[in-house]
Amino acid sequence: MKKLIAHYSWSGTTKKAAQKLAKKEGADLLEITVPGHVYELGMRQVADLAISQLDNNEYPVIAHDQVPLVSYDQIIVAAPVWSGEPAVPAYSFLNANFPGFYNSMSKKPTITAFFEV
Repeated sequence: MKKLIAHYSWSGTTKKAAQKLAKKEGADLLEITVPGHVYELGMRQVADLAISQLDNNEYPVIAHDQVPLVSYDQIIVAAPVWSGEPAVPAYSFLNANFPGFYNSMSKKPTITAFFEV
């Protein structure tokens, strides 16, 4: 099974976890970045900005290497949790690559992660 771990990391912690998981699973890595200085604030300001972006459906522009996602059997998206939600760039990645993503178990799409490294 061919696996990809797409990851966004604000402080570097999620990147380290993604690298460790990729090594364990034999997965490829895809780093998601946000151009410019969007999240170069303190954690409190980033959390407030993220809440505002989610409330207003204003997702940041992201950058990542172009890879054919259809060539993967499993895609894992790793991101920090900001104010109880995945970091907003993770939503940008999902919206850009998986339009129509929906989880019928809740009123809004949710993402659940189980992680053991």
